Formats: sequence, structure tokens, C-alpha cells
Amino acid sequence: MGGMTLPIYLISKANKNEPSNLYHAILMSPAGFHTKQRVTPYLDAIGKCFVYGIAKVTDHFSVPEIIIELGAKLKTELDVMPASRDLISYCSSLVVGGNSSGTTFMQSAQLMRSVLQFGFSMGIPKHIYQLYQSEKFQAFDYGEAMNQRMYGTAEPYAYQDHFDLIGIPITLFISMDDRLIRADDVLRFHETLKAAHPTLARMKVFSGIGHCDFNYLQHEMVRSELTKELQKQINRRIREAKTCQ
Repeated sequence: MGGMTLPIYLISKANKNEPSNLYHAILMSPAGFHTKQRVTPYLDAIGKCFVYGIAKVTDHFSVPEIIIELGAKLKTELDVMPASRDLISYCSSLVVGGNSSGTTFMQSAQLMRSVLQFGFSMGIPKHIYQLYQSEKFQAFDYGEAMNQRMYGTAEPYAYQDHFDLIGIPITLFISMDDRLIRADDVLRFHETLKAAHPTLARMKVFSGIGHCDFNYLQHEMVRSELTKELQKQINRRIREAKTCQ
């Protein structure tokens, strides 16, 4: 939920009349908006497993060290078995999109090892599943009584209704082949921001890129566009600084 937290941060700062100390943001296929008809079916099954299963018995999810070690051993074996590695990478691409490059899968395995070993709060999958169920970009739903205490209303705070509080340009990197965060839902983010601030909503569209490809900047095309965007903003800040002198 990395990309999704940034608009939450900006809106929260604006509500408190505090500076965000940010001048521009680049978000790569961020979560937040999830339309049921567009979400890959397996995500619904995973969400139900966490919310109606695991969350009933624990408030935290992690994997025992022995399982982590077995997974690391399997990864080591796959590194030297191109056929098996490519098959699993291909299956991975069917889940998160993009091509079937083995490198991205292996890097994802390293990341997931640290995530699963240290674990995460069950509030995270619960919140994501709530967004999927409500089809709204909103705060965590605690239930009417607790919502009233937390937000002052019976319903969760709807971030999507307060994009007018976002005061910096946001460039969205969107992939037509991202199966985890669908392009149409990222476009909802863009259109919502554009409706509030036409000059602040920007986007770059890619094809053949999966969600993990954004995470690890696997493609030269993505690295190049990111570098251009960053350099553009650096040059803009330099010009503004010179003007103020």
C-alpha cells in the first residue's frame, strides 16, 4: 500500500493545516481504488481467506522461520534450474502481469521473505478488502460506533471526496498489463484528482509492465521515464529558487 499512503498523508496534513514538505510525487500503479468487476478473481479469494479466516484467530500474520528457510532453499534450487525458474516466473506473470522475466520473481521472493518473516498487522489486508468491497478510497472502517469516535461520522473518512486538499502535482505511472492494480482503477485516481485540480493530475502509460516490474524498475523504459520526470522536477525547483533570489 505504499503508493496509496501518499495521498492519505497529503490530505491528512492539509486537514491539520500543516505543510507536507513535498513538491511533486510520482506514484507507480498505486492502490486505493478497486472496482469489483476489474479486480482479478484470485484477489477476492485471498481477501476472504485473510478477513474471514486468519483474522478471526490472530491480529498479526507471519510465517515460522522453518518455512522461511525452506522457501529460501527452494529459491536457491530454482536459481540453477532455468526451466523450473522460468515456469514459476511465467505463473507469477499471470498473477501480477507483465512479462515472464525470472529476475523480477526472484527479487520478489527476497522481499516476501522479509515481509513474511517479520509479519504484518491483519489490519492491512482487512483495509484493502474493505476498499474492494466498498469500491471507495476511504479510511479503515471500524464500525459505526468507533468510526464516530475516530472520524466524527458513522462512515469512514472518504479520501476520494477530498482530493481537492492535494496541493502538489502527482504523476501516475500506469501499466495496461498490471494484473494486481488494474489500469482502469489507477485511471480513476487520475480522473478524481483531475476533477479537483486539472493542472496537478499527470500520467504516463506503459504496456508489457507488471506490478513487480514497477517495484524493481526492471525495464529500461520505466527507468528512463522516471529519470526524466525526476530531472524535470529538479530543474523546475532550481528555476524557482533562482527566481526567489
